[in-house]
Amino acid sequence: MASCQRTPVLLVQGEVGGVIATVKVAAEAKLVEAGSSIVEGLDRVFKFFWIMNMAYPADCCNIFQFFEHFVYYIKGQKVSPSVRELCAYLKK
Repeated sequence: MASCQRTPVLLVQGEVGGVIATVKVAAEAKLVEAGSSIVEGLDRVFKFFWIMNMAYPADCCNIFQFFEHFVYYIKGQKVSPSVRELCAYLKK
């Protein structure tokens, strides 16, 4: 039985160590173009989570909290102590 993927997933196609051919996000049974770099793809994945008001996967929670707080300056969200500490260190 196949499992249903409920969270956005970043898909990068290309050769290992080579040029990136495509960057897409798989979400809600659809593929969406996500730019031409991994950075653009991560930006798009984060925005999918935010716009669709989805909970972050537990193993990715800190990185998405870091994006909220340090990259996008979204205030009012609860941030873990480790993310707060990293942001303070990077602001020095």
